[in-house]
Amino acid sequence: METVKLRASDGLTVKIDSKIAEHMRSIRLIIHEYSQDEEEITISLPKIDTPLLWKILDWCIYHRDLQDEQQEECWAYRDDADDLLYMTRWEADFLDVDTNTLIKYIMAALHLDLKCLLSKARAIMSATGKEDSSNILKEYLEQKFFQ
Repeated sequence: METVKLRASDGLTVKIDSKIAEHMRSIRLIIHEYSQDEEEITISLPKIDTPLLWKILDWCIYHRDLQDEQQEECWAYRDDADDLLYMTRWEADFLDVDTNTLIKYIMAALHLDLKCLLSKARAIMSATGKEDSSNILKEYLEQKFFQ
């Protein structure tokens, strides 16, 4: 399967190269499950809206050329301080966003099993030391999952 379609929560469908989509481990599992049966699949992402999907795809496209061992290194557990040390300038710029957006990145990374983004976004969240970040995360979770 060369391409896969991802459908955002607001209905936009994006057709992308499956190699890019496979950076998201949850998408990779679906692709491998259905790749034998279907030529092209559409995967709905009910928790991810279009602007967030575009940003996640930017992250995946930037990291598409990483070799498997580099991806595993990126996904390996390190504490937050280590993740800050291993962050590229592009990644730091990508994650230089307000707290609400950073929380959206974290939630999308959890949903899509995008561990590299998750660990680096968490590192930024910890480094900011914002007192209200846990309250903002709680409010976001309540809005997104408990309504």
